[in-house]
Amino acid sequence: MMPSWQSCPVWEDDQWDTLISIGLFETGYGVLLKNLLVIDVDARNGGVESYERLVKDIPEIMGAGLIVETGSGGGSKHLYFSISSNVPLRVKHPRYPGVDFKSGSSFVVGPGSFHKSGNPYRAVVGDPFSIGAAPKALIDLLRRPDAHRTSLSGEQIDVTDNDLADMVKAIDPDCGHDEWIRVGMALHEVTNGTGFDIWNQWSRKGKKYPGHDVLDRRWHSFGKSATRVGYGTLHKYATQSGWQEPVTFDYDGSDAPDDEPAPPKARHQMWLDTLLESRLERVQRMAAQPWVITDIIPAGGVVSLVGGSGVGKSFIAVDMACSIASGLEWHGHNVDNPGSVVYVAAEGGGGIDKRVLAWAQKHGMDDVPQLHMLLDAPIIDDEKDALLVAETLAELSRRIPQPIRMVVLDTLNRVMQGEENSATAMAALMRGVETIRQRLGCAVQIIHHTGHGDQQRARGSSAFFAALDSEITIKQTGTMVVELENTKSKDSEAFDPVRLKLDKVTISGVNDRHGRPVTSLVPRTMSMIEEGVALGEMTEDEAAMLDIIEQIGVAKPYDDDIRSAFYEELGELSQRQKSEKYRKSIDALIKKGRLYRDGKAPNGKPRFRVN
Repeated sequence: MMPSWQSCPVWEDDQWDTLISIGLFETGYGVLLKNLLVIDVDARNGGVESYERLVKDIPEIMGAGLIVETGSGGGSKHLYFSISSNVPLRVKHPRYPGVDFKSGSSFVVGPGSFHKSGNPYRAVVGDPFSIGAAPKALIDLLRRPDAHRTSLSGEQIDVTDNDLADMVKAIDPDCGHDEWIRVGMALHEVTNGTGFDIWNQWSRKGKKYPGHDVLDRRWHSFGKSATRVGYGTLHKYATQSGWQEPVTFDYDGSDAPDDEPAPPKARHQMWLDTLLESRLERVQRMAAQPWVITDIIPAGGVVSLVGGSGVGKSFIAVDMACSIASGLEWHGHNVDNPGSVVYVAAEGGGGIDKRVLAWAQKHGMDDVPQLHMLLDAPIIDDEKDALLVAETLAELSRRIPQPIRMVVLDTLNRVMQGEENSATAMAALMRGVETIRQRLGCAVQIIHHTGHGDQQRARGSSAFFAALDSEITIKQTGTMVVELENTKSKDSEAFDPVRLKLDKVTISGVNDRHGRPVTSLVPRTMSMIEEGVALGEMTEDEAAMLDIIEQIGVAKPYDDDIRSAFYEELGELSQRQKSEKYRKSIDALIKKGRLYRDGKAPNGKPRFRVN
């Protein structure tokens, strides 16, 4: 496919000949569906059965002038019909899963192209010149009510009378005469002459309103004018006047789940609720605070994972996200509210999927399907972008089986356009976070770096720290060992430090372009012995000694058994070196209270017990 093929110029015959001669269309091309409707039957998703049902409902579709078998096979096909460019149609219908109804700015791969499997797209009925009008019953089935099809920047869109009324509401009706006329002409063009009431009701709010009769004469003259003013002009005027485009999605006709997040309460209603709530009720509510991960992630809270570069912040974030999405406990802490998680991978997006697969494999799964990835960097301190994210995720929540429990923003720097050191910019970011949190009713976790000089605090303005419900600081305490410390907990007791070991995992069935296995790191809970080494409370020899005693598996192992296994662990050292290490390790563990002598063997040598 050519880049920007949707907006390609109209080529002359000799230009087409040149493009064909250089092989531009050898693998395929796209058909832009302006004035066309294509029934796209996808056999992989139940489309064949749905198509049979559609044929029974509307037999006329069998008379399509062009039918193309797609390269994916199995009964997948495209049926072509012509339609009027201003007919607003929906893309899906709940009665026909696996069948898409594509039109407008959509496209399909054209006949003669090749599927990635190598199979051709083959016209089995008719040709492009045989395409006829879509059956009326089909148009009636798919028609979106009260909508007008128009275009903006080359893309066809559908707008309702209410949409147009909202747009002009933002424009001053006492604007200049030329602008007032052009607004009317745009409304006439978009509505095909049916939108007079929109223009009239808007104009009546101004001091310059000339009266209904004058507007009526003007309105009817627009249809005769050679000058065309379209939706783009109206969109420009409305945007310049402060109008914000609503966030909409293609609706597939299915019902929303019962637990779809409700829109947030109005601020004044929240104020009143707080004013009427008793002090005891507030304290009881805070004491009964629900958790996503007990003592770690408060439900509906704003939490930050803070750490230096390369310390493993995203590995910990993925670990928490996967636990929530799968319902498995997180290193001894229960997941009280399992559900879906959205990971906004604004930094290193491709690597996050690899870490999720490694985590799943480590925990005996193929994947973590309730963890959803947004591989982009939305600007959360921009009000429009924050609202767009919130509405997109609310729509996602409507379409998935589990409610969204947490949104991860990785990292703060990549989702923020303002200066980190600016309290004003940081406040704008936190307003965007609050927009997402309130819209979804979920926790938001923000991954952030520590300061360049001070590795103990988050980088940038202190306004960030002040706005958090909880802060978790991550620091490296040994080779592939990290410690999580709860450096802020606004409404609960801080949790005890959590120490984790990052294990390398080779992902099954995945290799890089050179055939080498792909690996990632997965955190696991450290044993007491590993923690002792990580904290500097014992040497590696002492840790190995305790590990050997545990593996022997008896309450009071003999000295000879411990010595034999310890010497084997030490490898090719001399007998004298092994003996010295053994003696030092035993003495040190006894001195530290981790081991003590408890009786003797028949040969007089001591027996030991772990304390």
